[in-house]
Amino acid sequence: MPAALTPLPRPDAHAAFPATPPGAASGPAADGTAALAAEPVSTGLAAPARAPRRRHPPRMAPAASPNDERARDGAEPAPDPAADPLFAAQRAGSAELPDPAPLVSNLARSVIEIIAGVRDVEQLARWTTEDAYRTVLTRALHAARARDARRQPPRRPQARELGVRIQEVADGVIEAVVVTDVGARVIPVTMRLEGLDRRWRATHLGVL
Repeated sequence: MPAALTPLPRPDAHAAFPATPPGAASGPAADGTAALAAEPVSTGLAAPARAPRRRHPPRMAPAASPNDERARDGAEPAPDPAADPLFAAQRAGSAELPDPAPLVSNLARSVIEIIAGVRDVEQLARWTTEDAYRTVLTRALHAARARDARRQPPRRPQARELGVRIQEVADGVIEAVVVTDVGARVIPVTMRLEGLDRRWRATHLGVL
């Protein structure tokens, strides 16, 4: 016959559990109260996020020009192409230039029409220097403001040339006066033409 089983002892439900389980580490961390005190208390609210710090880009020194670098090396500055006489307008003598009379009459009539507001000032750009062009442009702007103040529309003047006087003051340089009748008044137009690149160009234009 098989051997009889020996019953195990029943655990006592009222027996106290040991304060420290077998094999657990001893010390402050093993105590539940100490462990809770060591852990941070969570309030359930997230900490406000810090705004990212604004970083300014580093300041860059201006780039040195080739002439600055040459100056540091003690070398001569590079020549300016715009100041090179090979690229500047070449003066021409009177023998190389056409008769200036037709251009003198056309310039005088064009200036009067530009001031009257019936011709575009840009049409003079090919036949004038920058200073002469700006003089006519300024006079045309003033005339346009005066018409606007009086509420008068632009009208083409009935110009009639009364006389032209041309005088050569130097080789390739002339000065001229054109007297024009526009009906209400007589307008003298003065000009100075110089031979540049084998054609006449007005370096001065004036309306008296």
